[in-house]
Amino acid sequence: MWDVFISHAWEDKETVARPLAEALSREGLKVWYDEFALTLGDSLRRSIDRGLAKSKYGVVILSPHFFAKEWPRRELDGLTAREASSGKTILPVWHNVTREDVERFSPVLADKLGVSTARGLDTVIQEILRVLRLGAVPVTARGRPFVHPPPPVAAPVPGVVRESLFTLLNRAEANRLAGRYDDAIRDAMEALSIEPQNAFALRVRAEAYRCLGRYDDAIRDTTEALSIEPQNAFALRERAEAYQCLGRYDDAIRDAEESLRIEPGNTFALDTIKRSRFAEG
Repeated sequence: MWDVFISHAWEDKETVARPLAEALSREGLKVWYDEFALTLGDSLRRSIDRGLAKSKYGVVILSPHFFAKEWPRRELDGLTAREASSGKTILPVWHNVTREDVERFSPVLADKLGVSTARGLDTVIQEILRVLRLGAVPVTARGRPFVHPPPPVAAPVPGVVRESLFTLLNRAEANRLAGRYDDAIRDAMEALSIEPQNAFALRVRAEAYRCLGRYDDAIRDTTEALSIEPQNAFALRERAEAYQCLGRYDDAIRDAEESLRIEPGNTFALDTIKRSRFAEG
């Protein structure tokens, strides 16, 4: 069992990931980090899956580069799903990002306290060691002890227990990642009954709709999410994917290009543009 898995974009390797992994290793921790754990001939996907499955904690270096990469996002998806099902903890490290940046990526993740590299790498290391060694009580990004919030106050319905918005959002995302799209839609709909203007719930439901081939529904939800958060690059990319599936290539390219304006270099958006232009001939 690894003590910690480090998920990062390769552009952050030299400045953050490698020195962090080396420092934690010197402290006697068993660290899953690509340069330590991968050997010639290893399958990257199998190795990452092994690291996710056999790590107690996941340190995620959130940065503009991370948000634009496919592999780190897949790693984070695995950690998020595992946390929702088993309670394993994600430890975010914020590198050149703000809370608003993280919230656009994942509102659930943004509510976790993230230690920033702006405070120095030594501080980052000490905070991670404090959690791993002392089992410190996690706190939210607002500095309060982390507890699952209680269900919203509402008129009681006999025999019905209403779950919290946080629980529903977490489970909807976990169900989507696990391919349980109908369950993800159900949980997202319940979350929206609590907070109708929740852009994250709309985006999760849209992704589930698209995976089920319900492209018009996906476009409807992403359009609504964008009316709430016009700069939501993830909703733009999701709508671009749905447009592409319907053969609306000009619309797909337009949304993907707008997503690139918000997040330059994003590989998903670039791939959507490439495939749409190829399909157009």
